[in-house]
Amino acid sequence: MHDRISLLPVLNPPALFLLTFPLRMAPHRAILVHDILLEILEHLSSSLSTTSGDSTDRTALLSAALTCKRFLDPALSVLWRNIDDFLPLLVLFSSFQAIPLQDFERRSSYSYHATSYMFRGDLHDFEWRRFRSYAGRVRAITNTGRVNINPTVFRELLHLNSGHPLIPALEEFDGNIPLVHAAPNHYEIDDAELMSVASPSLRRLDIRLHDTTGRLQPPFPVDDVPQILLEKLGPRLPQLESLRILCQGIGPHLPTSRVLSVASMFAFAMLTSVDVLRCRSSCTPDLLRHLATLPDLVNFAAEIGAEDGGCTIPSLGFRSIRRLHVKGSIERVREFIARIASPHVRAVRVQQVQEDIIGGHSEPEWCGLIDALAAQFGDALREVNLATAFQFGEVWNPYEGAGAEHAAGLRLPRVVRPLLELRHIESVALAWHIERTRLDMRDEDVFAFAAAWPCLRSLELRFENAWQLPVETLVHWARLCPQLTRLVLPSLMDREHSTVESFPRTDHRLRYIHFGYAPRPERTARILDRLFPYLDTQQNQQDGRLLGWAQVSQYLSQFQQERAAVGETT
Repeated sequence: MHDRISLLPVLNPPALFLLTFPLRMAPHRAILVHDILLEILEHLSSSLSTTSGDSTDRTALLSAALTCKRFLDPALSVLWRNIDDFLPLLVLFSSFQAIPLQDFERRSSYSYHATSYMFRGDLHDFEWRRFRSYAGRVRAITNTGRVNINPTVFRELLHLNSGHPLIPALEEFDGNIPLVHAAPNHYEIDDAELMSVASPSLRRLDIRLHDTTGRLQPPFPVDDVPQILLEKLGPRLPQLESLRILCQGIGPHLPTSRVLSVASMFAFAMLTSVDVLRCRSSCTPDLLRHLATLPDLVNFAAEIGAEDGGCTIPSLGFRSIRRLHVKGSIERVREFIARIASPHVRAVRVQQVQEDIIGGHSEPEWCGLIDALAAQFGDALREVNLATAFQFGEVWNPYEGAGAEHAAGLRLPRVVRPLLELRHIESVALAWHIERTRLDMRDEDVFAFAAAWPCLRSLELRFENAWQLPVETLVHWARLCPQLTRLVLPSLMDREHSTVESFPRTDHRLRYIHFGYAPRPERTARILDRLFPYLDTQQNQQDGRLLGWAQVSQYLSQFQQERAAVGETT
């Protein structure tokens, strides 16, 4: 390639212009594609032995002509590889038009459409050939379903294509599937667009089920929409590797009483990632048994707990899982975790279901879950995220009758003690709402956490602390957790027992900090600037819940600019 580039000085101006033209157009990145660049250089080489100027011109012109011809096909493939939606393909037909809708035909204000796209005339043969040519180059649709395309458009095109997928080599589909009320208790699933492109080559499917009705009053549809849709797609997508479904809408639509059974995913044998946590349907045991046998399943996010399809969690399985996000009752989550055989689980996130929260599980049961997480996944675990609301039992209190010094509540290390033994933890997030008994995190607890997790990169403690931590405890994070970049803490209190100068200057790379205290903005900012000189002042913007935090950000920005001016840091 270097020899060909060295020939640029001997190229004729037309050939030189053709080679450098894409470089002059910043938006045109096709020249950066390796295959295209090789084609151009292949045909822009010129013979150094040519002495005749006329021959040189003719050779260069021939090279330029060949380059144009060879450049066209790969350039079109790059251009059409990713499209946002179906519109760029449909506008190739002259009869494709936007038709204004009557008021009674328009959907609710939640998903307002004043027009509907449809065919108003014949589809010409040359337009159909052009459509197929470009559709064959598409590999990914990234944001479909934003415009109101009449389903008859896709049905007519499928008829022309003898029922075969309109985009035969599609690999990724990301889009919205509108849901409308077809009857008082049923949905009509507007999946014509998805079904028209459901090709066996599809590997990644990301669906947002979008309730367009905005209906707030019963009767509500009772259809298991995710189940119905997946059963239709299963036979069409034998190579599917990544599946994600979520539900969007307002009001009590698609309640969590819906289920996903084994029939919804039995046809998918090559899955590596499944995220059905937010499709408002819980996985049945028979579906979990099927997923447990998949050899390549790495990421799994789902709600568990449905009793349909069996009453027990499957036996050992999920041997390749690395990232796990489950929602369910404490009991079911514990049972499920005990059945995971993978030694490579890196990240675990647990959310407690609303019904379980209302039931009021006690502290020993929740601690048992944390024990199970630490024992099951051990040193492989790097990320822990626990979101819940629970109660400490009044009977089970180890500090009861132990004296006034323990009357404040239960200490946080007692609840999360097993996690303190995991020295390689990189991310911890606890979002807890605790009732009946207070939970205390004290000065010495901060030191214990910081000393236990030297590899920590992110820590978020979102709960109401019964003990007011002093701002001096920030020093522990600065000294003992050198890799920390994100820190969210309960309220801190500055008793002004120490001077600003008593806080050490460090080179810590923390970028974001959040805590519920800032009544003395300048002093707080000076303390933070000494401990964490690289805080991102754009991320640490004003929060209405944090008194004076806007002024803290302003002072931080000022101090950083002053240090940059004298060359202390960048």
